[in-house]
Amino acid sequence: MKNPLADLPQVKGPGREWSVQDIERLAESGLEGRDKAHGKDMFKASLCAACHRFDGEGGPAGPDLTAVAGRFSVRDLAEAIIEPSKVVSDQYAFDTIIKHDGSQVVGKLIEEKDEHWIIATSPFDFSATMEVERSEIKDIKPSPISPMPAGMINRLNADELKDLLAYLLGK
Repeated sequence: MKNPLADLPQVKGPGREWSVQDIERLAESGLEGRDKAHGKDMFKASLCAACHRFDGEGGPAGPDLTAVAGRFSVRDLAEAIIEPSKVVSDQYAFDTIIKHDGSQVVGKLIEEKDEHWIIATSPFDFSATMEVERSEIKDIKPSPISPMPAGMINRLNADELKDLLAYLLGK
């Protein structure tokens, strides 16, 4: 699989700290006729494609966003981008593994080998792993924090964000 973090398109910026309301206002100003090819580039530049698939391209760590336009409003999409930990699907959530020595590992169990668990520790690269011996584990809890970092679109300027929204929402 091609590294989704290699050869990323560049953003022009300057960006800003976007809010849900900012994104709603931006979308209300119109997304028709936007440059969807540039929106696809912004999907990659903002690292969305590292974890999310769209139209058959992208990573498998997060939900497939191909049908997002038919299922979510602009507000829903904005909240998922700005506040990714507000709702974390158990299908994509990471776990907090608490060890007997008090240390913790946050990640996703991807393989069990005998008495060792292989834990992916990066949502951007499931080959970044660590092994934890089953006997070291005291408790496992779902992490309330989304593996998706907040603010992934904050490098984008208004035009770049409008193109990204048009790409995702099929405008």
